[in-house]
Amino acid sequence: MLTPIPIRFPIFFKWLLLLLPLVEIVGFVLVGQWFGIWPMLLLIFITTVLGVAVLRTTGMLAVWRAQGQAEIPPMNQMLVRGFAGMLLILPGFLTDILGLALLLPHMSSWLVRRQTGTQSQPAAANDNVIEGEFTRKD
Repeated sequence: MLTPIPIRFPIFFKWLLLLLPLVEIVGFVLVGQWFGIWPMLLLIFITTVLGVAVLRTTGMLAVWRAQGQAEIPPMNQMLVRGFAGMLLILPGFLTDILGLALLLPHMSSWLVRRQTGTQSQPAAANDNVIEGEFTRKD
């Protein structure tokens, strides 16, 4: 019989999972006191719609990239945009702030550079390739 292998999360992720809902609840209470309940709910609704739009356009860009139809940003930047869209969909102001920050071009390119250790620019064109069509006559 197979026994499951326990997954060991770093202590940071455990605390994050515990504290994030508390921070979001405090954010709801503070924003609700400052602006009122209806503007707060409208703001949450707007950021959720924005998150869905970001995920939808990122998905369409991924399909177009797979089909080779358009010049698309690098895949790692598309992953950052997708993560930003998911953060915007989650209800809460801290996740909305993080999601909006990831949508900024400088922040997303900085994050990509930090994770990959390289510049996130398209690969340079190969000068040795000549494009054309041919027909084989046998």
